[in-house]
Amino acid sequence: PVKKSSVYQTNHTWMTGEAMRTREFWVIIAAFTFATMGIGISTSQSLIFLVQDRGIDAILAASALGTVGLMGAAGRLSGGVLGDYYEPRLIMAAGLTLELIGMVLLNYSLNTTMVYAYAVLVGFGFGMTYLSLPTLIANYFSAHDYAKLIANSYMLVVPVSALGPVIAGYT
Repeated sequence: PVKKSSVYQTNHTWMTGEAMRTREFWVIIAAFTFATMGIGISTSQSLIFLVQDRGIDAILAASALGTVGLMGAAGRLSGGVLGDYYEPRLIMAAGLTLELIGMVLLNYSLNTTMVYAYAVLVGFGFGMTYLSLPTLIANYFSAHDYAKLIANSYMLVVPVSALGPVIAGYT
């Protein structure tokens, strides 16, 4: 017997405009935008923040920045494995939570442990979140207009989240 998956998948065939008029679509886009904005701010500002404002060694700060990328790959891999068993919205929520905790740690980083904890949590959390967007779009809005929905999603997410590092740099 085939085991029924506990991961939600719609039975409705969604058209692009119809999907984009739902609250669920915009919640997914908002969550992904904040995650992308967070990683953009973190990677663009953390090095100078850690070195100039926190007095962290430049090599350590740069190493942590590389760790963010490495952990992003690990988060994607783990999220992919978990995605067959758990709702992608829960994976996204977990990823956003890890990213938030990592950002708080960055703000209070005073030693090597805290710097690497920030890097691991932010990278891993973003990796999980990054993987969730396409899965959520496919599961909630069907495969019919998937390419159009993903294209529209990124056309909204990228310019808005790109403002994060600009605003952070300005402030």
